[in-house]
Amino acid sequence: MRVRIERTFLTTNSGTRVIDAEPESVIVESESLIAAVLSFITNDGARLLGTLAEDDHLVTATVWKNRVYTLTAEPAPD
Repeated sequence: MRVRIERTFLTTNSGTRVIDAEPESVIVESESLIAAVLSFITNDGARLLGTLAEDDHLVTATVWKNRVYTLTAEPAPD
């Protein structure tokens, strides 16, 4: 399936809060939303903070790699 992953940085490298965060989007192929998010985290060399949140057609995660960011995965439009 095609999955749209959106990454939004919440902090800077120094740990201060990002005020006007502009999300970055990427489309990937994956067998599921969860697999897409876990693969993204692994490929980024990042660490999952807490657990994945799953809702009908949406998976979200809070992640850390030098700074905190969120990932949102949903089916990509065709």
